[in-house]
Amino acid sequence: MTRKMAYIGFFYLFGLFSASFSGYYISIYLGIALIAAGAGLLAVRKFKYITLCVIMFSFAAGGIYYSLYDNFVYQNIIKYNGYDVIVKGKITAVNDYSRDMSRYEVKGIVNDDVTATVIFFADSADCKIGDNISVTGKASVMEDSYIFPLKSYYKSKGIYLQIEKITDFELEHADSFSIRRTALDYREYIYSRINKYMNSDALAVMSAILFGDKSGLEDDTRLLMQRAGIGHIMTVSGLHLALTCSFFWGLLSLTPLKKSARFCILLLPLCAFALLAGFTPPVTRSAFMIIIVYAAELFRRRADTLNSLGIAVIMLTASNPFAVRDASFLMSTAGVFGMGVLAPVVVNELQKIIWEKQKLPEGFEDERFRFGKKTRLLLSYICVVTAMFPVSFLFFDEISIISPLSNLFLLPICTVILIGGVIVTFTGGLGLIAMPILAVCGVCCELVVAASKAIGGLRFSYIPLGYDFAAGAVLICIVTVIAGAVILRSFRRVIMLWAFIFGFTVTVIFAYRFIPSSTVTAAVLHEGAASVLIIHDKNTASIVDLNRGGRAARSAVKYLNRLGIYDIEALYLNVNSNTSQPIYKDKLALFDVHTVLVPEEGYLRGGMADFGENTMRYSAESRIEMPYYALEFFDDSVLLHCRDSEILLYDGENNTVIVSQGETVIFTEDSFRALIYKDGKLHMSEVRSGGFEF
Repeated sequence: MTRKMAYIGFFYLFGLFSASFSGYYISIYLGIALIAAGAGLLAVRKFKYITLCVIMFSFAAGGIYYSLYDNFVYQNIIKYNGYDVIVKGKITAVNDYSRDMSRYEVKGIVNDDVTATVIFFADSADCKIGDNISVTGKASVMEDSYIFPLKSYYKSKGIYLQIEKITDFELEHADSFSIRRTALDYREYIYSRINKYMNSDALAVMSAILFGDKSGLEDDTRLLMQRAGIGHIMTVSGLHLALTCSFFWGLLSLTPLKKSARFCILLLPLCAFALLAGFTPPVTRSAFMIIIVYAAELFRRRADTLNSLGIAVIMLTASNPFAVRDASFLMSTAGVFGMGVLAPVVVNELQKIIWEKQKLPEGFEDERFRFGKKTRLLLSYICVVTAMFPVSFLFFDEISIISPLSNLFLLPICTVILIGGVIVTFTGGLGLIAMPILAVCGVCCELVVAASKAIGGLRFSYIPLGYDFAAGAVLICIVTVIAGAVILRSFRRVIMLWAFIFGFTVTVIFAYRFIPSSTVTAAVLHEGAASVLIIHDKNTASIVDLNRGGRAARSAVKYLNRLGIYDIEALYLNVNSNTSQPIYKDKLALFDVHTVLVPEEGYLRGGMADFGENTMRYSAESRIEMPYYALEFFDDSVLLHCRDSEILLYDGENNTVIVSQGETVIFTEDSFRALIYKDGKLHMSEVRSGGFEF
């Protein structure tokens, strides 16, 4: 059996992932059944089906381990949800959000009972990593929202509780030496050196590439970078470390140094970048894999990417199996698989197919057609995008389809920025070296932003992933390819099947947005106490800001991006129009906004020119006509006309959200729910790409 660790690692990963969606008993019973079946198969057929048995055992181990960890570790920690607790431990991370508030991450003992890592927000203090701390407050489990899955994000990081309503905060500075604290202090020093020699716009891009800090980027700039296909560059991952090590290993290969000496020197830039990234799990995973790959040559062993990836998967989920639902973990794993495993095989197989068609006689092998470097690179990026597509569907609102082409020239520019930052890091930020290097990096950052705006601004550069049928299409695609691999047993045919199925799926999703549809949907989204109502058909939408003056604008943007709708026929600002208009102007910068309706009294105040000529006063019976519906605006209400029906969507006087056929429904503050109109009745449903349909 070859590639044992690949089989074990990946099917263990599949077991973990499957258990994350199923219940405790299902995973346990399924795991026991698979182990029993595998043991029986070994006993009856000896070792004839050893590979199948290893797959069964590995899948079962992943499912059982996830379920046991969830039941005996996670549940034992969150039992304190809603109770007052005292947490004593050490600070493991400090993030300053403003001059007055910071977020603290503490690993310690909760109520002298269980060991856990918790987070809390408190007044900024002179705290450093490694300091001893005691905090008293109310423990709570974080909640997911429509904007950001807070609970899922922190759970995948091994953090299950936050402390609120702090009543006591005691700090004791640690005198002992801390490697992590020293490393992060040095990281802050390097950041200050970069800040000295770069302008704010270039610094924002470089901070995203080097540190994974995207806070300096404007929302529209960040989105355009994603649509241009370089969103993965803005998230520090194994790709960054692989590019860094490949560059320096290429330079070291030109020297007469022995392999052992080159390997030791390579550890310097490897550690420098890991330091810049703050030793995040994706970088730690990649560093581990790269050490295995390059160290294999020292022992005259051929490094196998698939085996290395299998080992890394096991080691990096051993301490926290919930990492299997971490976006960066799955994206990095899929990306490494696509680049290091799938791409070489696909390129070689396509090369063989071309050679077979050439039918050259023996002795003329050197004249056979060979792919150039750019063609190989393009094929490799297509493999990476394909491998990452199912993961992208789980975590993102859209996916770039132009990325294989845009990365051909954008990735080298980003690599220059990356290598420049690493050189500045392990030279200590010395001005004589840092100044010219960062000047070049600054020009590259400006090129990246300009190219991203030009490419990402093309409406056909991406496909939205919020359509109802998209999940089923992706699932069918995956199942078909797996079934084809089992039935066909020919890698070449599987490649052809994979290329056809994947291409067909992406084409269908892309083309669907241009197919006319008369369906009208309405959905209510919430951010805390703020709420927004969206009425839309296939291509156009109207937004009604219900309360809190624009504070739910992010939810509206996320919802529309998921559906690929960028044409806003009407924006109705009925409350706090002075403050809500600039907010929507900023959030809807990438949308086409035709008409903005504001109260007559608000229109006469200052600061109402954000949308220019598109801004107009609304009065009684102001009406917006759409292809499949019409909206009528009154002083304090909105009426929807659709298919000879009239539904009062908003009644400000009675503070109700939707009134239909004499039934009044008051929407609760739950951003994951919407009111669905089906079969003549109103229902509650999860907001993903829907609302209520007519």
